[in-house]
Amino acid sequence: MSININERIRRWYSRWITAGPEAWNIRYLYLEIFWAGIFNAVVAFNSVFAVRLGASNAVIGLFTSVPSLVVALLTLPAGQLLERRRPILPLFISTLFVYRLGYLAVALMPFIVMQGGSIVFVMLIILFTIPTPVSSVGFNTIFAEIVPERRRAEVLAWRNIILSAVVSVVGFIAGQALDAFTFPLNYQGLYIIGFASSMVSLFILTKLRVPEVPRRPLPAGSKAPGITLPGIKMLLGTNLGYPRIVLNTLIYGIGTWMVSPLLTIFYIRTLGASNSWIGSLSSIINLTGMVGYFLWQRWIPRWGERRILAWTAIASGFYPALVGLSPSLTPILVLGALYGLVTPGLNLAHFNTLLKVCPVDRRPSALALYTTVMNVGAFVSPLVSVALAGFLDIRIVLIIGSVFWVGGGILFLVRSPQPDQPQAAPSVSAP
Repeated sequence: MSININERIRRWYSRWITAGPEAWNIRYLYLEIFWAGIFNAVVAFNSVFAVRLGASNAVIGLFTSVPSLVVALLTLPAGQLLERRRPILPLFISTLFVYRLGYLAVALMPFIVMQGGSIVFVMLIILFTIPTPVSSVGFNTIFAEIVPERRRAEVLAWRNIILSAVVSVVGFIAGQALDAFTFPLNYQGLYIIGFASSMVSLFILTKLRVPEVPRRPLPAGSKAPGITLPGIKMLLGTNLGYPRIVLNTLIYGIGTWMVSPLLTIFYIRTLGASNSWIGSLSSIINLTGMVGYFLWQRWIPRWGERRILAWTAIASGFYPALVGLSPSLTPILVLGALYGLVTPGLNLAHFNTLLKVCPVDRRPSALALYTTVMNVGAFVSPLVSVALAGFLDIRIVLIIGSVFWVGGGILFLVRSPQPDQPQAAPSVSAP
């Protein structure tokens, strides 16, 4: 028996050491998301921290929307920069470092700022959002280049399973700890932990091996289309599915962005939620999300991305309306569990579809244009919803958000970005 066990260990070790760049990249992606998950769990408390600092509804709306405006203004230039800059990994790493450095500044802020903390906090978050367009487009481009299409659903699913597991555990513990320690020291400690874990994540990302993608040669004497109206028209005309996914996502995205600032306000100010309850809700959503990602990555090859994308967008769209109709906090925990099961299918099908309909040689610019349009919507929508909540019942505004959300899902049903073709089943290797 011992000989068999030793032989298995030797074979496993040999396969691990001799693995090619593709396998190593995927392993690094799995290891990195563990540490990034701790950071994401901390970031999830940003809106709660702002409310605890005394931020008004208007400030919460700005906190949600202004970073999106920054991203919208800078993403197209970021895409052009990434297309010209090869290799893109160093630029991606450096901009991600600057963004995460902001959370060290947030942790130190209460030592320096004695009054107007909520305004300073919002300003810090907005300031350190500036480099995120490069890091966001850069990561999506790198992911598409190092993970082959046949494994994208699998790798993305397992990354999100790991992320959900970490965020659920850390979110629950963080919620309990925040209630146990004195404000603001409790949040300062949380942000320091988040920053430290983000640096470990960043170090792992430096290990990725990104291949060079050949670019389509241009006609003699012509230039690559830039950030101009003809260049944008060329991108939109490359593939019919590309403008469709931009429009459909914008419509359902308006709903998600409208309800984003209102949910935290509704939980805390209308229903009296504690830090522990918010941490518990986050944990429930992420725990059921783990199950969802495990199941959906297997169902997508069987049922097709087109069908899953449409129906999961429609189903998840009812979440804010049902939350708004809830008389107390307890039913929301059940709704959160169901929401966590459904949204992984939406995320996997949407991301895979987006990468498919983007032209390969113009992928950074296509992703940048897509991100710009989404962030314009993400800037305007929270401002509109917070303003509406000023003279309408917040529950009514949550229902309005659901209408847009479900409407976008219906568009995916009637105007799909791609035909529903059979796919090859992804390999079943665990992360």
